[in-house]
Parts: sequence; structure tokens; C-alpha cells
Amino acid sequence: MTLPGDIVIRPLTGPEELDLFRAIPYSLDDELADDLANGHRRPGWMWVALRGGRLVAKAAWWGGRDDARPAALDVLDVLDGVPDPDGDRIEVGVRLLETAMSAVIPAGTPPPAYIRFVPPDWREHPRSRRI
Repeated sequence: MTLPGDIVIRPLTGPEELDLFRAIPYSLDDELADDLANGHRRPGWMWVALRGGRLVAKAAWWGGRDDARPAALDVLDVLDGVPDPDGDRIEVGVRLLETAMSAVIPAGTPPPAYIRFVPPDWREHPRSRRI
């Protein structure tokens, strides 16, 4: 899907795109490859929003190896601290989540829980407090 400002929203094509997904750092980044290899994540459960080929937002779900649908949304990040030429940072995050959820979560079923991992000393880091 393409949004105004040349935003493209799509799932990952496979593990070869993990570096793209990690362009916005998150505490779970070191676990992604193993999760994919073990079936706890699937490329179709890992979505990106790109502007000009550059990552501006990402979302990912986690589930059991044999689950038909994910158990939790545990990654949702929108790039912060850079110019937002279209003033659409929030809109990009909303559209990413809406688009991905319509493909990942079966119609008529409730969405899985959203969980967020923060460092134990999150209060000492302004960026972590904003999450």
C-alpha cells in the first residue's frame, strides 16, 4: 500500500530483510532471527512503512510455533527525531497498524494483546519514558 508522501506499507519478504527491520532499534532486535527460524515470528507478521526505501515505522507480532494467529503485538515503532516532511508521523503509524492488522488478524477476531519491553532503568532515559 502507498500513502501520500510516498509511504509504502508491506510485510517483510523474508529473513534477508531483518537489517531493514532493525533500522529503528528495539530491545528485541537480537531475538528476531531466532524467532523467525523457530516459527515464533513470520515474515507476514512483520510489517514496515518505508519512505523512499527508508524505514519510518515497523510493527511485528509474536506467537507460538503452531499458532494460526499471533498471540501478541510486541513491536510498534515510528521513527522519531527526524524531519517529518509531510507532518504525518502519527498517521503513518496508524495506517501501518491498520493495514498490517487487516492482513495478520483474521476478520471478526479480537486483536492480540500489545506488550512493550522497556529497560529496567527506563525512568532514567527520556526516550524510554515516552514509549
